[in-house]
Amino acid sequence: MKWIVRLCRWIPLVGHPLCRLLVGFEHLFQTLDKAGRQLGGAAYEILALWASRRSEFRADAFAASQEGTEPGIALFRSLAAATMFEPSQRPISLHTHPTHRERVKALKRFNSKPHNIN
Repeated sequence: MKWIVRLCRWIPLVGHPLCRLLVGFEHLFQTLDKAGRQLGGAAYEILALWASRRSEFRADAFAASQEGTEPGIALFRSLAAATMFEPSQRPISLHTHPTHRERVKALKRFNSKPHNIN
């Protein structure tokens, strides 16, 4: 699109409405391109966070299938009691790791379901 601006500089009718329209379209497309990149980046970030959380749950399920759920539940309860930290500054879907409470719930569900860690 930059070629349009260069072309318009050499046209004697620089003030011609068509030339101004083409320059306006270039600015519009640049703005849309920038917005699209930002939206795409945000969508990628949300997808990466979801994948990270899912990976944590799958790792917990694998550990539970190998050692049972009780060690994991005890671990997360002791971590929650020792650190007294549950990240809550932003929406839960924007965390890379599930909270201790969510992990304990998932382990309890895992204990009551057939073992499928996929």
